[in-house]
Amino acid sequence: MDKKSPPPISPFDELVTPPELQTLKLLIPFTPLSSQRALGILIKYLEFQQTISFFNQPQNRLHSQILSEQRPVTTFEMLTELKPYLPAGQGEMIDTMLNMLHVMKVMQKGQNTDSNPIGMMMDVLTPEQQDMFHMYQSMFVDETHNEKEGANPHE
Repeated sequence: MDKKSPPPISPFDELVTPPELQTLKLLIPFTPLSSQRALGILIKYLEFQQTISFFNQPQNRLHSQILSEQRPVTTFEMLTELKPYLPAGQGEMIDTMLNMLHVMKVMQKGQNTDSNPIGMMMDVLTPEQQDMFHMYQSMFVDETHNEKEGANPHE
């Protein structure tokens, strides 16, 4: 049976939630049922206090600006950043959207150029696939060149 890895903690939670509260959250399932509600509410209350305290401290305003990065972010970048925090089904949906965005980008690039089919194909391939394509292409060119000269190395 595969053990499911825990979801990553968001950058915001890393800034405002101390490790002690993370540990308390992990302990909730192991506490008696009668105590779970009170412990859960206490943890959320302490997180709320930590968040208010974080944003009230001038040195932390810089951290909150770093969180937002204050730069234009593409849809592709945003979806890529969000994906690890989403449930599996939504992550697959994000993958599909990322693939669609990539295809649209390649198609748009093809419309803006001379519609070179090899160039368009290369835009779709990963760097590893591009390397493999070049390797096979050079093997094919070398073999074709040898056949034209009558020096077939396979004979």
